Amino acid sequence: MKKVFCIIAVVILIPLLSSCHRRVIYVRSAPPAPPVEQVEVVGPAPYVGAVWVRGHWVWMHGGYVWVAGHWRAAY
Repeated sequence: MKKVFCIIAVVILIPLLSSCHRRVIYVRSAPPAPPVEQVEVVGPAPYVGAVWVRGHWVWMHGGYVWVAGHWRAAY
């Protein structure tokens, strides 16, 4: 019984532990300029400790995607 439990534990844990590392992605092109029509209006912070993150490009699914400015909790 112990042997079966150990085999099951190993079969379950190996995939979980192997996914702990981060994938490294090398992007060989610079992001485009910010969109001209993109005007960010920064209102008051929605809660104490919130910080404004400006709009920026993010590499996602093989291309750059614009992420609009937003409020976020400070770390």
